[in-house]
Amino acid sequence: MSELTLHIRNSFADTPVEALTVYSTDDNVDLYRRVGDLVGLQDGTFELIYDGNVMKMNTERICDGELVDDAEITVAESAAGRAKVLLRQMGVIEIGPKQLCEAASRGNLEEVKLLVEAGVDVNCTLPEE
Repeated sequence: MSELTLHIRNSFADTPVEALTVYSTDDNVDLYRRVGDLVGLQDGTFELIYDGNVMKMNTERICDGELVDDAEITVAESAAGRAKVLLRQMGVIEIGPKQLCEAASRGNLEEVKLLVEAGVDVNCTLPEE
């Protein structure tokens, strides 16, 4: 088990890069949780970007991935989080299968795309007309 010092850059705020010490035997879920605590964000609202790629939030141990000591990780808004914000700006308050079916029946492809990105299940049946 070795220690790794990661440098966390928060793209949500104009704050200095913060150092976070983790252990090679920690898993990615622990890493997400610790970064969230460090920057004050909840799970599911952000993604971790390392070397241009989104890190998966899974139980893979850090030492099994590509992270190295002194790696820089960027905290970015998740795709689902961005979609939810855009939907709210469009006036969509509730996000669910009903809204997806209604948007599809209206032919509003942008709303459908955002609802799917926000995590709405795509299995819906359109009413027969």
